[in-house]
Formats: sequence, C-alpha cells, structure tokens
Amino acid sequence: MSVYRILWWVVTVPLGLVGFAVAIFTVHPDVLVSAAFAAAVTGGGLTAMVADRSATATPCSWLPTAALNAATAGVILIGVVGLIALSGAAAVPLVLVLTVTAEPVARRLRRWPPLAQLLSPQPSALCDPDETTAPGSLPAPPPRCAELSGDALCRGWRTSFAELQNTASVTDRLRLARIRQQYLDEIERRDPQGFAAWFSTGARAGSDPSKFLTTREPPPADRQ
Repeated sequence: MSVYRILWWVVTVPLGLVGFAVAIFTVHPDVLVSAAFAAAVTGGGLTAMVADRSATATPCSWLPTAALNAATAGVILIGVVGLIALSGAAAVPLVLVLTVTAEPVARRLRRWPPLAQLLSPQPSALCDPDETTAPGSLPAPPPRCAELSGDALCRGWRTSFAELQNTASVTDRLRLARIRQQYLDEIERRDPQGFAAWFSTGARAGSDPSKFLTTREPPPADRQ
C-alpha cells in the first residue's frame, strides 16, 4: 500500500467513525434509515447496471460486489450525514476533498482528457538527442532541429525510433512521429542529395542516414 493511500485512510477513517457515531445519536432514525437505504439501492443498482451480462457471466459473479457496494454506500452516507450534523456546511468541502482524493476517483480524474492535458509536462525549448532517456520515456519535444548539428540530427532520428518502440501511449507515439518528421525535414533541407541517396536504399525507420550525407552542415548557432 502506497504512502498516499495510507495517509488517506488515516484521515478518512477517524472522520467517518466520528460522523457515523454523531449520526446514530443525533439524527432521527427514520431519516437515517431512509437515506442509508436510498444510498444502498443506488450503490448496488449502479454496480448491477454495469456488471458483465455476457453469456458466461452469472449473478453469482457480480452479486457479492453489488452487495458490498450497497453496504459501503449506505455506511458512507451515514458518516456524511453525521459530519454535516456536527459541523454544518463546513463539512461539505471536506467531504468533497476526501471524495476527489480517493484513489479510484483521483485515478479516473487524471485520465480525464482536459485534466490530463493540464497535468502533462510542457515541452521544453530544446530537445537534446545527446541526453540519455530511460526506456519508455520521451525526449522533450519539439526539437529545434535548425539548432542541431548534422550528427545530432541523425542521432536523434535513431534514438527516437527506440523511444517509439518502447512507447505504448497513442498520444506519445503521435508526438514522437511529429518529432521524427521534423528530423527528416531538416536533414533533407540541409542535404537533399544525401537524403535522396539514403531514401533510395529504403530509409528504414531505425537506419542511420549519416553515412549517406555529403555535407556536415553545422547548426546556425555555430556558423560565423
């Protein structure tokens, strides 16, 4: 269990127990039972609705999960009602924070496209192919290819192929494909003849174009 989950449980369990005890002793039983029953039906019903209904699935495969979720929803609602009864409106933001920071909820929120884009690292100003990257990690795109030497461009082309092979994310693969296209465009701009010679041999995705280049044009920053 991660430290994050341990801290979340350390905070949530005592608050839930306090809320549950307050609800039992302060809220009218009829109201409490009705609210807990409604929460249990909702929790169990949602589980039943999304359960696997294929030919091989049986009620025994999803009924225990539905019952557990129903009981959990009922207990959670009792705890929330108790916290609201104890501290009034101040309990609402606390409950929202605990809900959003719960690991299943937080994991789904991180996958929500607008939030995932906001949390994703921003591209740096320069991609340095000399910098070693761990398998599956991405270089910092987009590269300023015009500032790279011919050798650096060719090295970036080769290493980005290895990164592409180790990347499972569709978004990252598309991102790497754009980077590789920039490498190709810059190599062709600097040495059209060498690029054509390499291309005529098949120009495999992981091959080295440097041996076909007829020039070693330095990047603009190095020119006098």
